[in-house]
Amino acid sequence: RQHLFHQLITDPSMVRYAVEMLGDSGIAVVDAATGKTLVAAEDVSDATQRSRVEAFFGEVLETSSAAKPPSLVRALGHSFANVGGRPNEHVLHLNAAPTVERCWRELAAHAGDESGDGNEIKPESLEAFAMRFRPNLVEDAGDGSLKPWSELGWCGRDVRVGPEVVLRINEPTIRCPSTRVRYDSGDNVLVDQAQLKMPDVALQRAFPNLSAGVFG
Repeated sequence: RQHLFHQLITDPSMVRYAVEMLGDSGIAVVDAATGKTLVAAEDVSDATQRSRVEAFFGEVLETSSAAKPPSLVRALGHSFANVGGRPNEHVLHLNAAPTVERCWRELAAHAGDESGDGNEIKPESLEAFAMRFRPNLVEDAGDGSLKPWSELGWCGRDVRVGPEVVLRINEPTIRCPSTRVRYDSGDNVLVDQAQLKMPDVALQRAFPNLSAGVFG
C-alpha cells in the first residue's frame, strides 16, 4: 500500500534525488540536478550497505529522522502503482504528449491562481511540467494525428510498442497529489511547502469532465 511508503506527497524533497542501478543488485542515489553520487550500495541484499542508503534518507526526508530511518525494501514481481500492481502484473503509466502540453498551456494561462496569497507562481517549462506526471512512456504520433485526451479512448484496447511488445490499456490512472510537486522551483527543484497545500485549480480546469473520476 502506497501510504506505507515515503513518497513525494509526504516528502517533496525526494524530488531532489534520482536512483541509478548498479549491476543487478546495487543502487546509487544521485543528485538529480548534477548527477553526483550521494550514497551507494553495491549489493542491496547486504544489510550494512543497505543501511547507508537508509541512513541517508533518514537525514533528508521530511517525515523521517536519523533516529528512525526508513527501510529499503523490495518485492520481486510487484509493481508500485496507483492502479493495478497485483503480483506478476507489470504496470506502466503512459502519457500522451499533446495532453500534457494542453495541461501545461492551461496552467501557464492561469499562473498566480494557485498561490491564494497574491504572490504569482512563475510558470515552469513544458519539460519541467511533464516531469510532474512521472510517466514510464510518453506517446506522440509525430504527425499531429494524436490529439489531447485521445488516449482515454484507448482503454480496453491493445497498443503495440515496437515489433515485440503489446500493452493492454486498462484504465485512466487516478490523479496523484504528487503532481503538485514542481521539479524546478526553490533550491533548484523543491516547491514551497505552502504551495503544496493549495489545490492546483488551474490544472484541474485543464482536464475534461471525465466519468472516470480522474480527480475523485
